Amino acid sequence: MQPTIQNTADLVQSARVKVLTYGKAGMGKTHLISTADRPFVLSAESGLLTLRKFKIPYTTLKTRADVAAVFQWLQFDAGARANIGTVCLDSLTEIADIFLAEIKASCKDGRQQYGMLADQMNQVIRDFRDLDYDVYMSAQQEYDKDDYSGMMINRAKMPGKQLGASLPYFFDEVFQLTTATTPQGQSYRVLRTQGDTANDAKDRSGCLAPVEEPHLGKIFAKIKST
Repeated sequence: MQPTIQNTADLVQSARVKVLTYGKAGMGKTHLISTADRPFVLSAESGLLTLRKFKIPYTTLKTRADVAAVFQWLQFDAGARANIGTVCLDSLTEIADIFLAEIKASCKDGRQQYGMLADQMNQVIRDFRDLDYDVYMSAQQEYDKDDYSGMMINRAKMPGKQLGASLPYFFDEVFQLTTATTPQGQSYRVLRTQGDTANDAKDRSGCLAPVEEPHLGKIFAKIKST
């Protein structure tokens, strides 16, 4: 039986943008949410004070059941779909820590714990990534050895080697929130969109500059207009 033949020229840019952004503590990953269209925050951290003046709705995640309940609400509630533009998970690193704590309470075999964590978190990432919203997920940054190149690299931090290594493959857009310096020596924040030997990043849309202004609304509009 002949397979269905398609042509890549017929592919169109998805109407929704899915982004993973990582960076050092205090760099502004949470504050970046304020630049998104009609954000709703799933918070597993205690750092939302930076968003206080923006009056952004949020819910706090403390258990795996909390994550599942919010996912169901976002997927099926008409009010959520009408009023939320960007679902923001802040952060994947902390959410994974919540899952790992529950796994350790029920499974005492250390060899199995991180495999279970990878399976559960991979499903959560897929589920939220595929929701019919723009999606922003943040993660903490770590400096670790890349299994492919053998070199040390800045990348998103997750508990367990298996989960951390697979994380970027779920996203078309992986950004590093970092700093650059003007010729006058002044530091300012940027989103790195293209990786190099020392930093993990990628832009599969092909329409972003190597570094962009840290503004999700502008970046998402730029990707969607391509």
